[in-house]
Amino acid sequence: MESSNAMPVTDEKSNCPNSNVVETTCLLVGEFDLIAVNLFAFGNGWKFAFAKNQDLPRTTSTKYSPQDQKYLLATQMEITLPLEPPFEAEPLRLLDEIVSKKK
Repeated sequence: MESSNAMPVTDEKSNCPNSNVVETTCLLVGEFDLIAVNLFAFGNGWKFAFAKNQDLPRTTSTKYSPQDQKYLLATQMEITLPLEPPFEAEPLRLLDEIVSKKK
């Protein structure tokens, strides 16, 4: 079933830390600190998995140079139950690590 409200995914220009500009749908490494993934599809109600941006897998797409790949997050990431790294059920320890690193 398709939603008539669905927005097409389009590439946007992103500035990599190495000064390269790439057209991509990938999020950038460091663009946010923590990601929350909804686990509702696993049938466990409204639960979430959390991971630090820096721990997420990078893209391996050959569309990008190896120099740019290290700055681009993978667009699809495997998540399983029970949770495996980099995902965790509670965000507080991860948030403490993020805050400590920024001090």
